[in-house]
Amino acid sequence: DVPAAVCYLLSHHPQEEEVVQRFIMNGDSCSAGTHRWVVPFLAALPFWFRALQCCRRWVDTKEQRHLWNLGKYLCSLMVVIVSRTESTMLLVAVSTTATLYAFFWDVGLDWGLSYKELWLRFDLTGRQFPVKAYWLCSLLDIFARSTWVFTLMPTSVVTGNIVVRVILVSVMSSIEIIRRSMWAVL
Repeated sequence: DVPAAVCYLLSHHPQEEEVVQRFIMNGDSCSAGTHRWVVPFLAALPFWFRALQCCRRWVDTKEQRHLWNLGKYLCSLMVVIVSRTESTMLLVAVSTTATLYAFFWDVGLDWGLSYKELWLRFDLTGRQFPVKAYWLCSLLDIFARSTWVFTLMPTSVVTGNIVVRVILVSVMSSIEIIRRSMWAVL
C-alpha cells in the first residue's frame, strides 16, 4: 500500500489517461518498474531484517533454533524473489515450502505443541485451552499462512474487477490480523 500511495501522490493531477489505465490494470498508478523492483524490495525488507536478527542471535548464543528460524525467513525471502519470475510451478513449490515451514514453526516452537500433544491427542497439561481449540487454531493457521502469498502478487492477476480487488486486500489483511492475534494468545 505504501508504494501505491506514493505513486498516487507523485502522479500528475488531474490524472492522465495513461495513469488511469494503469490503475484499471494494476489497482494502482505505479509504473511497471515500481511493481517489478520497488514492491518486491519493500516486501523483502521485513524478512531480511528478521533474518539478520536470527543470525545475530545465533552468533551471540550459538543456539541452533536461531538457525532454524533463519531458514524460515530465508524461505519467505525466496517467495518474494520467485514471485517476480514467470515460473508458476517454482512459485507454488517455494510458497508451499515457506508456508509449511512457518506453520510447523508456529505450532511446534511458538505454541510449544509437540507431536504427541497435538496429533496423538495426549492431555495438554498446563495448557489454557482444550485439544480441540489447538486443532482448530492449527487449521486456521495453515489456511491463514496460505493466503499471505496472494499479498505478493498484483491483485489484477486474481480479478479484473477493482471493487473485488479492494475487498480481496481487505479480507487478506483481516485474515492476517486474526492469525497474528491467535498466535499471540496461544
